[in-house]
Amino acid sequence: MTIMASSIGNSDLAPAVVVTFRLPSAVPAESACVGGEFNGWFYTATPMERDGDGFIAHAHIPPGRAYRFRYVLDGERWENDWAPTITSRTSSVAMTRSST
Repeated sequence: MTIMASSIGNSDLAPAVVVTFRLPSAVPAESACVGGEFNGWFYTATPMERDGDGFIAHAHIPPGRAYRFRYVLDGERWENDWAPTITSRTSSVAMTRSST
């Protein structure tokens, strides 16, 4: 898995970091989404699309804190990221930096 924070941009409401979530093509799933603190755990708000390398999604997340998240495969299997920056016993964690 790859989680990347890119340039600071603006979402509709506030400055945000664009975070890219990526799953490799070897993941055994027909569909994938990302659920986490940044979207109220409503995983359907952040669906992933298939590309040549697996699944990918971009999320606009407020900067300056860590957010727990998990992948949802085929609408029913919640999975941690297999190689996140930080892990806890129940989820993976994406870190964002402050824009200042």
